[in-house]
Amino acid sequence: MKHKPRTLDSDSYAVKSIDRAFQILNGFSFERTSLTLGELNDLVGLSKPTLFRILQTLSKNRVVSYDPVSGKYSLGVRLFELGEIAISAMSLRQAASPALDDLEK
Repeated sequence: MKHKPRTLDSDSYAVKSIDRAFQILNGFSFERTSLTLGELNDLVGLSKPTLFRILQTLSKNRVVSYDPVSGKYSLGVRLFELGEIAISAMSLRQAASPALDDLEK
């Protein structure tokens, strides 16, 4: 029996925990800049224990931050740092392209 060759975009190469972390990060938006554990649970549908463990790991790595007063999570400073690195690696044309495309519309 022949097996279909795997491609790099195949889900068989995906790491489930990293996918889950990105599900959580994608729950944040300009309208939802900070969220409680319950709100994140409603958005991403992960069990609260799993969600909490992933948030703890993201927090340890400064990807999210937790405010104990409000009980809310928000995106962390490490994402800003990584964004700065990504932008510095791009040419000005690449960095400006999305904004220029938006202006054309």
